Amino acid sequence: NVDKSPKDASLMAWDESTETIANDHHVTEVHIEIAQDDKFPHQRTVAFEKVPVWMQDNALITDAYRPPLFSYKHCLKSLFYQHNESVNIWSHLLGVILFIIIGIFSWFVFLAPLRPVLRSADIAVFYIFILGAMVCMSMSSSFHCFIAHSETVCMSWVRADYLGIVTLTLGSYYPTIYYGFYCQRTLMIGYICAITVIGAATIAVTLMKTFRTPHYRWLRAGCFLALGLFGVIPVIHAGTIYKLPLSFETMSLGYLLGMGATYIVGVLIYGFRIPECFWPGKFNIWCASHQLFHFCVVIAAVVHYLGVINMMQYWNTDDHYKCSQF
Repeated sequence: NVDKSPKDASLMAWDESTETIANDHHVTEVHIEIAQDDKFPHQRTVAFEKVPVWMQDNALITDAYRPPLFSYKHCLKSLFYQHNESVNIWSHLLGVILFIIIGIFSWFVFLAPLRPVLRSADIAVFYIFILGAMVCMSMSSSFHCFIAHSETVCMSWVRADYLGIVTLTLGSYYPTIYYGFYCQRTLMIGYICAITVIGAATIAVTLMKTFRTPHYRWLRAGCFLALGLFGVIPVIHAGTIYKLPLSFETMSLGYLLGMGATYIVGVLIYGFRIPECFWPGKFNIWCASHQLFHFCVVIAAVVHYLGVINMMQYWNTDDHYKCSQF
């Protein structure tokens, strides 16, 4: 055996030190300890310029950022102290609980008198929507909770957040198409297959590593755009079948318009960063654009739920169960 020189030992120590820092996403262990140590409550949140670039999403939110925590445990602990993601986390976490309650309540109240005539497909499309809302909000809440873990974990939860959006979108389409073409089974199946294919493609470009490169950015954008705009086609088509006045009953057109308007308002608030664009730093904790967008998502989902209940009741009562008039 050949003894290693002090220089060799020093180089080995340097290599190990470099590897440790790289594995910790280039943040020193001192910073990790400060971020995680409960003895330093003043370090629980820091200003915008103190967090890494990958956490700097909105410069108009100037403070109350969690520093990188590098621990799921510490991310979960942050549920119980105030920072600029608190409302984002809790708005959709409570939204999940709300839809669990809605799903149970609906079965025993709204659907109870209809159960003798409900088909398996009626129940399936209803609870697919409820599940879609729960998945979307749980993914969103988890993303905002774990965004402070590390860059790699943050990027993984970003994809999960996108997956949740696709899930809610698909879940919202299914009952609309099912009842929109309740008497036209071929059209119903065709539209359901089409939106499923578009949804599957969107999930693929969101999750598959191959499609995450800048080269495919237009493909990713195109899939999300197609998924969002596709719904206009079956709604207009069904409207031509039932005509405008009756469409408010057969496919809950009023609720659909209300849902769409709520989503559009939420997206505009989010996109233009209202209200923090007018008063930077004044909405670090409460009422920031992303938080308002979250509330719009919950409200829109509830509006759509009411619309689905209305459609189910219309098509599964004695007066409207048969399709002879269409």
